[in-house]
Amino acid sequence: RLLATFASQAAIAIDDAENFEQLSKKLNEFAVLYQLATEITTVDNSQDMTDLIYRSLKQIIYSDFAMWLSWNERSETLVVNYWEGYGKKDAGALRSREVQLKDKTVYSAAVRTVAVKGLINEIPSLRDAIKTFASVPIITKGALHGLFCLGSRQADAFSENDEYIASIVASQATSIY
Repeated sequence: RLLATFASQAAIAIDDAENFEQLSKKLNEFAVLYQLATEITTVDNSQDMTDLIYRSLKQIIYSDFAMWLSWNERSETLVVNYWEGYGKKDAGALRSREVQLKDKTVYSAAVRTVAVKGLINEIPSLRDAIKTFASVPIITKGALHGLFCLGSRQADAFSENDEYIASIVASQATSIY
């Protein structure tokens, strides 16, 4: 009976520790997002805005690089215009490169991931290094503006919540500009 009581107390302690860890993570996310919201209004160009977004998200999402592609509605292409973090030197070859996608296919996570990952895979040093990749559409006022991508050398680095946060942050920041 004493052993059963001890086991029960241990289970409660473990559950409390897990809840505390989740709560601490959420509080950190809120603090980072609040700081980002405060600072974003002081940024005066898209390069600095994207740098701020990446630096902020890196505090709450384990990512090794960020990539921004702008949407050209007329030609139905995504154009690489930002890369920061791991592989930046090699990824310079991707700058201004275009990814052909029809408007509706950009909204399909599977289709856009294959297309953008295909572009990244053209660089041998990145091909095998990137274990997790996520791309989220940047949408403001119902219009597509591009994709914000995160990559990691760690497998299964992003949760659904991480991708949701990245999407909201990128879309909200874009609406300011």
